[in-house]
Amino acid sequence: LTAHTQEWMKSFQTIDVQRLLEGLDRWLPDNLRGVDDLEAVAGIAVDEGIPLCWVPPSSIVERFVKAGTQEDRLVLLDECRDEIIDDCATVAARVPHQWARECEDAIKALQIPLYGPAQSHAAGIIDSIVLCTLGSKGRELAKAKAKDDWESLAFRVAGENLALRPLYRALVTWFPNSGKPLPGHFARHPTAHAVGQR
Repeated sequence: LTAHTQEWMKSFQTIDVQRLLEGLDRWLPDNLRGVDDLEAVAGIAVDEGIPLCWVPPSSIVERFVKAGTQEDRLVLLDECRDEIIDDCATVAARVPHQWARECEDAIKALQIPLYGPAQSHAAGIIDSIVLCTLGSKGRELAKAKAKDDWESLAFRVAGENLALRPLYRALVTWFPNSGKPLPGHFARHPTAHAVGQR
């Protein structure tokens, strides 16, 4: 056993740690590289429905992580609104897909600001992407994947999971006649079924 351990330790010394870290880093969205507390990012995304994957810039992600409460993060979201919108436009412009062009239209509506049309178009885009990529049961599958235990995920899957986590709240089921109060966060159902209700 000692001989095997010594041999293993020799080979361990030759591992290119920098190259290993670069390989792991490629699975993370650009804006999350260098963010220290990815577990907090994952928690904010699933618990509060605030997407932090691909946008906003890492400096704002760090501020969200350091904010003490959900209310603090909502204030921060309002304070950083223009910078976040600009970052969304920059990231969407780099993606060669029709869904990105649709996102650009939603961003333009938000910049005017036409919040309702921007939100409803964004909800439609999210729904289209989820159903097209995950199939007819995609909403439930996305919500289930969004709640995966963060600590048990393989690093390669973690980047995808960070993008899915806000969908747990965004895809909540709600109808006006359900007797349930209108959700206080972005969600596809209220966007589609409760236009003009507060």
